[in-house]
This record gives sequence, C-alpha cells and structure tokens, in this order.
Amino acid sequence: MLRPNLNATAPPPPISYTAIENTCTVPTEAHPVSPSPLNPAPYMVVFFERCLERDNILLIVWPGESSDLNVQFGHLLGLHFKETLSFRKMKGHKYERVGPISNNDETSWMLVYHLTSE
Repeated sequence: MLRPNLNATAPPPPISYTAIENTCTVPTEAHPVSPSPLNPAPYMVVFFERCLERDNILLIVWPGESSDLNVQFGHLLGLHFKETLSFRKMKGHKYERVGPISNNDETSWMLVYHLTSE
C-alpha cells in the first residue's frame, strides 16, 4: 500500500517575468552595465540571495529586443557572475537557465539563473 509523503514540500512557483517583478523587490546586489562598442544594450546584473522560494537567483535584464547578440552577451554576463560568486564563496556553482523571457509588451527581456553549489 502506498503512503503519502507527509514531509514533501510543494514545488517553488514557476519562473516568469511578472512573478519576479512582483515578488523579488530588494536585490542583494545590482550592477549596471552601460552600452559600449562591445555590448549592444544597457544591462542590469541583479542578484537575489532569495527569490521565488529559491536561493541564489541571478537576473540579467535588458531593454529592446531578444536578438542573438543581446542574448549571448547577457549569457556571458551570467557566466561571469557565476564564476565571481564561486570565487567569493570559495566553492563552485552550477546553473539552470530560464529565458530569455520578456515582460508583457516585449520591451524588456531577462535571463534567469538559479545558481547552486556543485
């Protein structure tokens, strides 16, 4: 006979632009990256120690379009932050990436990284 697992926890809420905008309001760190000849748009690198019932959520946010160039540059920023966090905490991190996801009118985009210790 199967018995229910009374210690099971509910899964965290799904990751969406709106959910992050509404519930993750005070970042642990936020770093602007101004446009330059190397990067196509202004980016924000935003880190939350706790967001959407998850630890270590990193957002890479930019306005405009979700072109390959914008997404790839955003991904490089995400990888760079992951390595910086690993160096600071002196332990490696891996990631799960969601996105690019957009706001409702597709004027702003983000990549979402859930960083976990290796």
